[in-house]
Amino acid sequence: MGITCYWALLLSALLFGVSRVGFYESPANTRTYNSRVIDWMRSRFFRFMDIVVVPGHAAAETVRAMGVQPSRIMQGFNAVDVSEFHRASSLAALQNCSVNSNFGHRYLYVGQLIHRKRVDAIIAAFTQIATPYDELTILGSGSLRGELESMASLSNARISFLEYAENSTVPAIMSSYHTLVLASEREVWGLVVNEALASGMHVVVTENCGVLPSVRGMRGIYAVDENLIDLAKQMTASRRSWNGRILQPEILRHTPERFAGVFDSAFILSLREKKFGRAQTGERDEL
Repeated sequence: MGITCYWALLLSALLFGVSRVGFYESPANTRTYNSRVIDWMRSRFFRFMDIVVVPGHAAAETVRAMGVQPSRIMQGFNAVDVSEFHRASSLAALQNCSVNSNFGHRYLYVGQLIHRKRVDAIIAAFTQIATPYDELTILGSGSLRGELESMASLSNARISFLEYAENSTVPAIMSSYHTLVLASEREVWGLVVNEALASGMHVVVTENCGVLPSVRGMRGIYAVDENLIDLAKQMTASRRSWNGRILQPEILRHTPERFAGVFDSAFILSLREKKFGRAQTGERDEL
């Protein structure tokens, strides 16, 4: 039913000469449906768009692989309210000196406790590299909670679980930790990475996450192989290089307002090209 509605809208737009702007965010490794028919329909649909907006490098690569011309792709940056996260976490950090102490490194996981997130691998890696003063906190709920708690109880490392937190309290929680760890088997993006970076944390994140190509090169990022063979190594590297919260993280440039501006530009360009004809502009840079 959903697919039929999309194609009906596209057909109507084509018949009446209406400008068409599409949005696509899924890297290739996160697709649920990959049959030849679905792949063909997906690629044809987006090739009929005047402009396709994507939230990062991984999605842009996927759209190009569909056959969409680079000149028709406008790339933004998937966003959360990084300014508010930065403000709230900075304020909380001033009241909490533990994050800057020398008593141990504090790791944090935030998310669902399900197989795809591979929290068991985080626990195993932490157990392998933890000093007596290091801590790992698992914040989240899900079907694997009991199994993960049992696994943690067999470890000599300091591992604790928090089941629930209001969204408004997450910046303050993050201000008390040094490194976020996201070891997912696949993620369309991973907005918790934006939140952690905005809070001044380091982030250990797998190659499988759509966010990584867009944040690679930012201070505090430690990339992990998709098979997690270097997870413990990168967690150790983050601990060794910790020198306090990152006070002005690069992620602060990537606000929701800036991402909204990409859509505004896409609509304007689509209407302009509909009126005056498509300009041969080449591939557009990230806005």
